[in-house]
Amino acid sequence: MRPAQSLGRGSLLLLLVAFPVSAQFADLAASDDGKILYFATPLLFQGEKSDLGWPEYRLYRFGPEGVTLFAERGPLASNSTFSNNTGVTNVSTTSDGSQVGFTFNEVCLNGNATCVSPTDEAQLLGKQSLDIGQGTLQLSRNGRYALLTTTDDDQLNPPNSIVTITLIDLTNGRRTVVSKVSQSYPSLNLLVQSGNLIASDGTALTFQASGASKLIVSASLWKQGNVMPVPVPPGSNFNPVAISDDASTLFGFASAGKSSQLVAVGVTSGNMIAVTQPSDAHPLFLAGSNNGQRALYIAGPGGAAYVWDAVTGATIPVPLDPGEYATGGTLSGLGGYAFVATTRGRIAIMPVQAGASATSLFPATPYCDDPGPVAGGSLVELHCTFNLSSAELAGKTWYQGWPLPVVYSRPGNLGVQIPWQWDNFVPKVITFDIPSPSGFQPSQQFSVWDGAPVMLPADTGASNLFGIEIFKGDWSGPLIAQPSGADIVQVYMAGLGRVKGEVTTGVPAPLDSLRPIRWSLSCQFVPQTSPADVLFAGLAPGMIGVYQVTLRVPSDTGAAPLTGLQCRLTAPNQSVLFGPGLPTYGIQSGFGFGIPPAAVSPAVSLPIRPHVH
Repeated sequence: MRPAQSLGRGSLLLLLVAFPVSAQFADLAASDDGKILYFATPLLFQGEKSDLGWPEYRLYRFGPEGVTLFAERGPLASNSTFSNNTGVTNVSTTSDGSQVGFTFNEVCLNGNATCVSPTDEAQLLGKQSLDIGQGTLQLSRNGRYALLTTTDDDQLNPPNSIVTITLIDLTNGRRTVVSKVSQSYPSLNLLVQSGNLIASDGTALTFQASGASKLIVSASLWKQGNVMPVPVPPGSNFNPVAISDDASTLFGFASAGKSSQLVAVGVTSGNMIAVTQPSDAHPLFLAGSNNGQRALYIAGPGGAAYVWDAVTGATIPVPLDPGEYATGGTLSGLGGYAFVATTRGRIAIMPVQAGASATSLFPATPYCDDPGPVAGGSLVELHCTFNLSSAELAGKTWYQGWPLPVVYSRPGNLGVQIPWQWDNFVPKVITFDIPSPSGFQPSQQFSVWDGAPVMLPADTGASNLFGIEIFKGDWSGPLIAQPSGADIVQVYMAGLGRVKGEVTTGVPAPLDSLRPIRWSLSCQFVPQTSPADVLFAGLAPGMIGVYQVTLRVPSDTGAAPLTGLQCRLTAPNQSVLFGPGLPTYGIQSGFGFGIPPAAVSPAVSLPIRPHVH
């Protein structure tokens, strides 16, 4: 066991780590023996259809009978609002898995799916089924207590909100408010919904905001009407996020400067033990065992998952495949099994013991990596786990119910064109009608914007300058050597947004007329100080969803060699700087809905760069 450590002050914001919204499996909750697991996913069983036009997380159960659908909003779902986590969230279960608490997001209780003010409704389902009321729910492992968290506007101090935490004794229905805070600290509401805050003896971890600005958040323990301070060593700054089910241990974060460590604190002794190492940047707590002696956490965003054991002091990694990362997970109540949702479309299960391997709870669903922001009308390359030809995918690839053109298919890579019709409000989904061993239909959620500029990388093994698709001005070959002043070069890009002139999804840009972009583009070769002359920026003739940018190199090349190219795409109210290796950011120019739907042509099999001019 590592020795107790005393750590200094830090920010509560370090406790909250955001992971990609497109995670396929989330909100995992397991029984004590690990034989029953509940999880939420936007994936549908093959053959099922959604009545909504955007993804919805449903609650599924894995047990001896396999995977079955357990709960969905159905006719309660609002069809006028959405968010990235719409559906079922905040899942918790009892020790035997017979009862589940969760939250339905954005439902219309009046039966009218177009209600003006949809609510979040706490639900109890299983051997006892109840509509608990508005808010989010957490359930104790013995099923006796539930903790309901509600958030309402503070009418006296707008734009503050009132966070109320209510303890419910499910044996008699008695409700007791254990915390009511008017505060303006946005992370508090997230915090009280993320960790386990209720123990089986009715002890609740509650939070208060203090100070004139209401920005100082402190935690307390509430039990049978008595409020007790959280025990911590003198001089330590400790922000708890969960209490073990036996009320013996608090898990949370102790901070020193900008660093933060996940720690465990004994409720009776106040002893603090470091769970993570200082090198674990922004760790994320996932779950603790009932007795508080084990904890599951992720070392950082896009990182590996580990199980910490207080008795042995060991930290056991959950072994995943190379390039596979954890996005969420839980422990069985007795701490014998770790369940980890991953970026490879699966839930891994590992017996918690040194040297154990992790296996898939059920077969993985075929998937494609999240490409990040993409633009309507643009070519997007997906890295997928399936290898099917363009012909095999024709008529089996869908974008929000529209046939999606598959431009090319290579082993592990798939090129598709995002349709020219889109809107800036609803999350987008690409669905593949292909075999799936898991039984779930493969689908991928996308973030589609008006623009998401990126320079296309050079083909593997090519020696193009800057590692991008850049060619000589006469297209006689790729640009390999340093250009001279006044030389013209051709650069291929994606995501430059709307164009002038008629376009049709799936149809190559015309050869006899140009389709220039509507926004402005400026480029500069590094380390030059003069901007390059942009002679043309628009759809590449004869290609699908690819943009061609023709540049004249300034004369001030100087003695220093060119080391890169940076461009800026400027919309009416915003701009994005991009270049080789820079992250891609989306541009939303307004509240438009893209170009009106045009006839969608069948998939066109063209190489990505035919160089037809």
